[in-house]
Amino acid sequence: MQVVFLSARPEVLAGTLKHVRAHLPWLTGTLVVTPARLSSAMAKLGLDVVTDEELLDGSGPSDHSHRNYLLRSALAGCNAVEDVFLSSDDDSRPLVDLPSSTWLREGRYRRYTFGHLDDWDLRATSYDACLQASRAVLALHGLPRLAYAAHMPQVVDKALLGEVTALFAAAAGRHALDEWATYFNAAGHLHPDRFEEPEPHVTLGWPDDTSTWQPMLDPGALLIENTFLEHYAAGAVFEGIDPDDTSYAAAVDKVVRWRDYELAVLAGERPAALAPELAIGGLGRALRKARAATFGDPVLRERRQRAATAAALRAQARQSEK
Repeated sequence: MQVVFLSARPEVLAGTLKHVRAHLPWLTGTLVVTPARLSSAMAKLGLDVVTDEELLDGSGPSDHSHRNYLLRSALAGCNAVEDVFLSSDDDSRPLVDLPSSTWLREGRYRRYTFGHLDDWDLRATSYDACLQASRAVLALHGLPRLAYAAHMPQVVDKALLGEVTALFAAAAGRHALDEWATYFNAAGHLHPDRFEEPEPHVTLGWPDDTSTWQPMLDPGALLIENTFLEHYAAGAVFEGIDPDDTSYAAAVDKVVRWRDYELAVLAGERPAALAPELAIGGLGRALRKARAATFGDPVLRERRQRAATAAALRAQARQSEK
């Protein structure tokens, strides 16, 4: 099986390739889709290269979400792509050795979700907009609405990708859609005999900063790191760990530290690594402390309310499975 990356960051991809080559030795090839200006740098990493411009027949849109949808959809017609492949981001790094059955089991495709699009209520970014549009378009077609952009490699059937791309072509021409939700919901519904039932994602570090939103679903395992080099900086959660270290010892330290970090951020004991510091001034800080002492910190209270709701839903789901 081939792995296909989208990347405009040769340095980040170089680190990811060390983990991929260490832990997925059964892969048959590695292809990167990248802007033409970076094709030489990517080729030096020992990769096959297809440029964005080739796939998009030009420069394409600047919006990140819309661009990624179009690039991944175009893989259905790319001769350099194998019939069945792993679709991956350049910062998705396996933590331990993983067999091919992690994605393809007895001829059926496995798919990993991080929750339901109905539970995604954010609207601040273009990513939020594409998830909201995807939810609506999937509903228009009477299709399931699970969220699959779990920041981990997912297995894709090239022929089925072409079928799904054609189905949503008109909608994608009007709104940015999420390539993961559209493919796995539609392909899984149209060809249930080809897919396993959806499974919880296996990603460490999703959400990436633990403060912008609360998880909608517990991970089923911690096998793939959603890598942010900021987490390895001084004072950050992975300080002192070499991001290129592919050892089991490094993986153990990361999963243990991450859980402590999640709980510390939720309790308000430390800021999230990727969250910007608010310049509210001394008077603002004093007022906020006074208000928090009287009524409770509103930000922390909201996080706890969201976490409690998510925990209740997860408990209900686990109970229904028994």
